[in-house]
Amino acid sequence: MRDEARHEASQALLTLADLTPSATAATDARGVIPLEWFRWLPLSAQSLLVAEETGPPAPLPTGLAPQRAFVEGLDQRTERPRVTIERDLGEQLAVIDQLRVGEHTLRVGWLFVAGRVKDADGRTARVFQPLLTRPMRIVPDPDRRRSVVQPAGDVAAHPAIGRGPARDRFETEVHTGGEDLASRDEVAIAPAVLASMTTLTGYAQRLATAAGFAVSGCVAAGEGPEALMRRDDLVVVVGSAIYAARPTSGTTTAA
Repeated sequence: MRDEARHEASQALLTLADLTPSATAATDARGVIPLEWFRWLPLSAQSLLVAEETGPPAPLPTGLAPQRAFVEGLDQRTERPRVTIERDLGEQLAVIDQLRVGEHTLRVGWLFVAGRVKDADGRTARVFQPLLTRPMRIVPDPDRRRSVVQPAGDVAAHPAIGRGPARDRFETEVHTGGEDLASRDEVAIAPAVLASMTTLTGYAQRLATAAGFAVSGCVAAGEGPEALMRRDDLVVVVGSAIYAARPTSGTTTAA
């Protein structure tokens, strides 16, 4: 084999190794998710965390828990609103998602724990973690002016919450603010409105506690992750965002 051909074969094998899930370290469940592609979404995007239903639910076999989500106080029985993002961003995210076939790299997160904590040695560590996530795919909008974000899997609670009834309840009874937020295009909830949403904020704090985070309260999304991680306490940031669950820097050869 010529040296040039041998080099090309070597590069191809290295690229395939880079693209395998086992070759990429998982994000620390107590640390910071990859932020390279992180973008806050409008409040209406909370619909992506709610199971879509187009009619009355089918009867469930005896003993099985309902496998659908609820908006706060509202049983969803209609098609979810379409959630779109800028076309250029959508096309870039679609490429990122295709780098690891079958892995669904893209996620939408809802309710983020953010701030700083001290470890057992007294060292300060930053935290930015979603409490609920759902895999997503990007598809073109029919008019080609935007990109559409669509669910590509099930809702999952933070990995620190062990399997069992509590985790199942968090994942199937998702509180997202209901009709109060479903039609809003802004990213941040007004402080007075957030303070009045006691069902949502109570759910968020219970979810954070179950994941092992001692949070001091809830704040609205809007600030960037870097600013939120400069806090001296931990809070739940009420908002939804899209991001790539695997680091993408250093994959130029693979791309």
